Amino acid sequence: MAYNKLTFEEKQQRKEERNKLKYDKEHKIIDGLIYKWCNVDNHWVIMNDKHFYRNKKNSIDGYSSRCIECEKIKSTQWIKDNYTKHKKIHKKYRGSNKYKEWNKNNQLKMKDSIREWLIKNKDRVNQYSKNHRQKEHRITDEEWNACKFYFNHRCAYCGLPIEEHFVPRRKKLMWMDFSKDHVIWDGKDNLKNCIPACNSCNSSKKQQSLNNWYSKNNPNYTYERYYKIYQWLRFDYKKYIQKRKPKQKYERKK
Repeated sequence: MAYNKLTFEEKQQRKEERNKLKYDKEHKIIDGLIYKWCNVDNHWVIMNDKHFYRNKKNSIDGYSSRCIECEKIKSTQWIKDNYTKHKKIHKKYRGSNKYKEWNKNNQLKMKDSIREWLIKNKDRVNQYSKNHRQKEHRITDEEWNACKFYFNHRCAYCGLPIEEHFVPRRKKLMWMDFSKDHVIWDGKDNLKNCIPACNSCNSSKKQQSLNNWYSKNNPNYTYERYYKIYQWLRFDYKKYIQKRKPKQKYERKK
């Protein structure tokens, strides 16, 4: 009998039989708990919201075919392999009405959860604040102006002119000066370890080393800019760095 000649009830019955066979194949009961087969790492995982994401399109059990741990590993690897594409998708989503509505409904919940986390992790917050204070450059205005002039008043990494360096603040684009980027994260806080960087490059680099981050895989990489950064850090900063007076040591009066 041809499939298209079957009645609606017979089609539904066949569909239910196929779903049952698939359910029995991908599920089993161990010690009273239902386990689901994860088709990524090929292992059994307890089927609940803690171990699987919900999937409305899956009419068999309503869960994804991959467990949460495998899903995270696969997503992280995809982001590493498709960083530029991921950034565009994320930027598009942040500008959508769907995200704005979600953000509006969950803003209070997020604030409460952040406040709770800050209260529970006071030691980590204090350590972060201490590290952040220690990473401030101690250079004069003359040294900073000379550094920007050396790089033609452009971002040393991507070449963005300082006139076009606008940063979103309070839902507006505001002009801001370049960041004094620590090329070597644990390096010195003087002109020897300082180059001008735009907000985008400075945020992207974080604590990564120059050679690992600013390589041919970086879309803003050019050999000319890399060589100029090397020349500045190795030799040319010496022309502009100013000598500091040694800190005076005061003896306590007895």
